[in-house]
Amino acid sequence: MTDSNILDVLWLNGAIGIVVVETQPIKEIKFYIGEGKGVNEEYDMRFIASWGTPIHPDSVIKFFQRHIHSPQPPINQQEGQHDG
Repeated sequence: MTDSNILDVLWLNGAIGIVVVETQPIKEIKFYIGEGKGVNEEYDMRFIASWGTPIHPDSVIKFFQRHIHSPQPPINQQEGQHDG
């Protein structure tokens, strides 16, 4: 990751975070998801911003909308799939 400012973070369970980054010198907003190391919040945010997986908000929004507007059965109950 180049020089950047961390704008926000969403902690999902205390360890998994989505970090919002503004890159410098070209001001772009980027999003990264990853797992912190548990050192402290500042370190974990920077670790995720540097080493996390880039994600695009549109793909996350589409994922949630697909399941909110047309719920699907659990994967193990879909046609052609079996438990164990």
